[in-house]
Amino acid sequence: MRRSGLFSARLALALLPLLACAQPELTRQGDLWVRTFSGAAPAAPRLRVNAHGPVTLVGGVSLNLSYQVKVSVKTRTAAEARRILDRYAVRLALQGDWLVLTTPAAPSWPLFP
Repeated sequence: MRRSGLFSARLALALLPLLACAQPELTRQGDLWVRTFSGAAPAAPRLRVNAHGPVTLVGGVSLNLSYQVKVSVKTRTAAEARRILDRYAVRLALQGDWLVLTTPAAPSWPLFP
């Protein structure tokens, strides 16, 4: 039974890139353009977060992990912000007992929390 659950978890993680095709909405907040990436995956015994910025973790009891990653850029136009943020991706990977959530390193353009 446990092996079946692991297979289901791996299958769900394999399908995550397909879900990423739907672009998150770009919004304006003051002088920043903001995109929030959201997702979920089956929980694993251990979690590792590879991020380049502040992280807030809220714990609870669930069979799933859900996340939100907010990325903002200071640009003059929405088109410019979209070009920058379209290259930004959040990845989830199952590595043994670990579920690893990775955000890319800060690029050369300005990112603000």
